[in-house]
Amino acid sequence: MDSNENCYGPSPQAVRAAVDALRETNRYPADSALDRPATQHTGAECREIPLQDSRYDLEAIRRAADDQTRIIYIANPNNPTGTLLPQQEISAFLNDVPPHVAVVLDQAYLEYTEDSGNLLERERVIVLRTFSKIYGLAGLRIGYGIASEEIIRQLNRVRSPYNTSSVAQAAALAALNDQEHVRTSKAKNDQERSFLETELAGIGVPFVPSVTNFMLLTVSNHEAFCNSLRQCGILVRLGKHGARVTLGTHEENLLFLTALKDLKKHR
Repeated sequence: MDSNENCYGPSPQAVRAAVDALRETNRYPADSALDRPATQHTGAECREIPLQDSRYDLEAIRRAADDQTRIIYIANPNNPTGTLLPQQEISAFLNDVPPHVAVVLDQAYLEYTEDSGNLLERERVIVLRTFSKIYGLAGLRIGYGIASEEIIRQLNRVRSPYNTSSVAQAAALAALNDQEHVRTSKAKNDQERSFLETELAGIGVPFVPSVTNFMLLTVSNHEAFCNSLRQCGILVRLGKHGARVTLGTHEENLLFLTALKDLKKHR
């Protein structure tokens, strides 16, 4: 009797609607939020280090870290290039980073690789994982972080109360126990990625070899490229490095390839 809930429960209509929505929880919810980067919101300075061969330039990042640096953020595998830095390179980098700097390793796509991601030997490391990708729970907006007890204690001081839902927690715990689903999803994804890479190479569409469930197409004039695909009913993500394409089912990938071939034919 301490949290002011409705003791009579939710509307049966609300429960039915929630159950129906769960069938498509692998998709993200509608997003109407404004783009408010956390770094700018806190008044901090964000330094972006250019990629080298579609990968993080760890040496350049290390050189850029100074007395004012507090956090280094690395996504591995990287989004949007889909590239992976080997664990030994990350480990060597962590050993060279100044001790006052925290390193955040975003491993949202790690389950699509064979990498174990075990990089917690350095105290000031925060590993981020999500259930939005291979676990198929994007609509539930849940993930987790791994760090030292001291870092977790500090994060809990600023964490908002009830920051994940009870439904999302239950689904996430069950998803962790269903590793067969993860293996099946990875196997299908690997097969479709190999298929798409072969097909794209065959029709001369340049791409960055990926280890994830997406590929970066490094086409020229990628804004016009994305707009042309949109007119064919296919949405891909426009970025400054190219067009990012999420791998779909085999049928979806065939539709994508058909649209690509039609575009090349009419150029």
